[in-house]
Amino acid sequence: VVGGAYVTGYFMTGSRLPANTTIAGVEVGGMGSAKAKKTLEAGVADRQDAPVIAVHGKQTFELAPADIGLALDAQASVDEAGGKRTWNPRTMFNLLFGDHDHAPVLDLDETKLNSAVSTIAETIDVPVVEALISFPKGKPETRQPKAGLKVPAARTAQLIADSYLVSDKKITVPTEPVAPAVDAAGLTEALTTIAAPAVGSPVVLQVGDKKVDLPVTAYTPALTIEVVGTEMAPKIDPEKLIKPLTNSTTGIGQKAVDASIKFEAGKPVVVPSKQGLGLDAHQMAKQLEPVIAKSGAERTVAIEATVVEPDFTTKDAEALGIKEKISTFTTNYPHAEYRNINQGRGAQLINGTLIKPGETFSFNETVGERTVANGFTTGSVINGAFGLLISANSAGGIIQALRAKQTLDKLAIVGQTRP
Repeated sequence: VVGGAYVTGYFMTGSRLPANTTIAGVEVGGMGSAKAKKTLEAGVADRQDAPVIAVHGKQTFELAPADIGLALDAQASVDEAGGKRTWNPRTMFNLLFGDHDHAPVLDLDETKLNSAVSTIAETIDVPVVEALISFPKGKPETRQPKAGLKVPAARTAQLIADSYLVSDKKITVPTEPVAPAVDAAGLTEALTTIAAPAVGSPVVLQVGDKKVDLPVTAYTPALTIEVVGTEMAPKIDPEKLIKPLTNSTTGIGQKAVDASIKFEAGKPVVVPSKQGLGLDAHQMAKQLEPVIAKSGAERTVAIEATVVEPDFTTKDAEALGIKEKISTFTTNYPHAEYRNINQGRGAQLINGTLIKPGETFSFNETVGERTVANGFTTGSVINGAFGLLISANSAGGIIQALRAKQTLDKLAIVGQTRP
């Protein structure tokens, strides 16, 4: 008898849904699969295309279901609620007894939904501010840590999906605080244990038998103390070490000199390049970082001075094949101190510029901003053609040269500007 009842229950499941069943709030209890599917589709018809509204404070995001990859899978929803045959005795029991509210099964495009959540997060997320110590004037300056805020992606996506077919399609976007890896106390400790000794005395450079002090001012522009993992550690930017390591600061370095071209008696002459003697900035950065917070004898770095090649060698200059001066251009102006300064500075910045075949000369890029910081001074502004002639003169006769010879195989810009 029990076996017969069990088999009968199997065939009954799938013929109709359990009693008192609802899907997304739509009554489908006791209905056959096909009827339940139609009833469900009709019951949520006014909700399927309505947007989900996500709110965060005063920000509102309207999410169209089609755009975020949400749609109802009516047949799967009915099957999941008991519209298919099963040997599960609990489902058989539910055919006759109990109330059963089922969530709808969705046809979900996770890529679209995750993209929508990412867009929301980009608007709401507040990046964490990590503790930092820098040395803009050779002394430590701190940046206090601040907690950030982030939208939990998986949780937000689930909330949006869950609210898709409910009557009130409005959710509050969840957020979670993001704590900085090092707190204010850790920053204070780093000031004492790293920053203070970093500027307390020079680092000693051991070069062969010679010892040279590397002044604090030589490396602090390249030094920061920042978060690494869960602690603060010194970091040195090797690019910012290059200049002090190749000048007279250390008593070791000597800058490499690029080759140049000058004209003597109207003929081009190559001024040879010179090798420099310097310290490898990248290797130095690696060696400096561990000793920055040390003291005494531990504050010594053994290094090797290396030959520094010029960027533009004698061979490079000779390969250009410059043969002649093709043009000069002179314009006379009444004496004005500001004009003398500005045109002289312009010529100074342009002199020695090489324009190779296929390249384009830009006055602005070569000269830079005409500011006091760049060596210029304030004065009158001249517009129109006269202003163009000023630029031409400052550029060593480029405009006249281009008129004289439309196609230039080689061009060297050299010259002077006189009051």
